[in-house]
Amino acid sequence: MPMPRRQERLIRKATEKLIKCKGLVFNYAPLVYNEYKEYCYMLINGITLYNNAGDSESAKICKRQLVLTKQRYEDSLEKVSSLGYKIDTKPRIHFPDDIEEYIKKLTKGE
Repeated sequence: MPMPRRQERLIRKATEKLIKCKGLVFNYAPLVYNEYKEYCYMLINGITLYNNAGDSESAKICKRQLVLTKQRYEDSLEKVSSLGYKIDTKPRIHFPDDIEEYIKKLTKGE
């Protein structure tokens, strides 16, 4: 059964607010890998939940954010100097395989 429109709008607003807040986290800590990874899993879960609830617009927002999050992380890695990769605590370069596969599936249809 589809969600009532009012509830759908409230959920979409909450989703957009969460995305905005997470953007601030990435601005202040652009190389914190776990923040990106946890956010990707949250978005994947959101896509599933929204699709199951019949809210395709919110699912679409999450899909777009998932692809943009991967790009944002890759962009932040490009800013790391070559010396940054020589230290023992170098940043991770790739998302887990399951996130990579999910993003690949999303971007194939575009």
